[in-house]
Amino acid sequence: KIMILDFRILNCDRNDENILLIKKNKKKTKNNEVYYKLIPIDHALSFPSCLEIGDFDICWMSWSQAEKPFTEEEKEYIESIDIIEDMKNLNKYIFLRPDCWKYFRISNTVLKVCTKYNLTPFEIGSLLYHSDYDNKTPSKIKLVVERTEQFTSHFKIGRRMRLFSSGSEKEENEEKKSKNKEKEHKRRQNSFFREDREHRTSLLESSTSVPKDGFDKDENDEYAMLAPNKKKHKKRKSSSLDQEEFDSPYNQLYFQNFIMFLEELIKAEYPEKYELEDNKQPEFELQIEEKNAE
Repeated sequence: KIMILDFRILNCDRNDENILLIKKNKKKTKNNEVYYKLIPIDHALSFPSCLEIGDFDICWMSWSQAEKPFTEEEKEYIESIDIIEDMKNLNKYIFLRPDCWKYFRISNTVLKVCTKYNLTPFEIGSLLYHSDYDNKTPSKIKLVVERTEQFTSHFKIGRRMRLFSSGSEKEENEEKKSKNKEKEHKRRQNSFFREDREHRTSLLESSTSVPKDGFDKDENDEYAMLAPNKKKHKKRKSSSLDQEEFDSPYNQLYFQNFIMFLEELIKAEYPEKYELEDNKQPEFELQIEEKNAE
């Protein structure tokens, strides 16, 4: 579960100190065995805007459990992940830059596609994380991202969002909408930082027990803490992108190409697992063949 969590949020710092050990069994067993429960903590370095994570920053990459495949229950959970829906729900509560959203979707897509081909957490991590301490050699997934951006970039230059037949009115409308979305996104981003700045200044100005210099009136207490503000402040807007922008035509095309290049990478790195999954037939096709044979 910790491995799945780290893949989903792209945790950049899962060291041994970021996992708590708690005794699971309070009563003594016959063989005096002690069972522990692992609780992950400290996820401050999550949702990054780039893919610069080293496998030496992830402690479970050296665990024996990482080389075992996911259980059926874990596979069902991963298959049921709706990335777009999760992004829309998170967008209501946290503010993330567009690049952070992009890599969140990339990491979840990698998890879903690699699980489809029965890759272990260690094999997924070896594709997603780099092993160079100097950070000069990029990870294999980062190379896939760069290839996808080069392949899809010509749809963005000059004629953004024009994915339909040339010369149609629909193209012009899509182009206007995309420009308006960019302007609206910049406006909302600037307003967020402005509201955040106003919110911080109001905390200092509106506090009754704090003078202008920021300390209490008691001269003996030089390091007095700021008094809490009793007034109710306006809630800040945390949404960073429009709901429609998550699943825009350009993003759909981008991730279609990304999945295509990712499957090529899996085929090159793990040909046995790729061929095994590729040769599988759906159950309904097998049932049809059995009926025809009868």
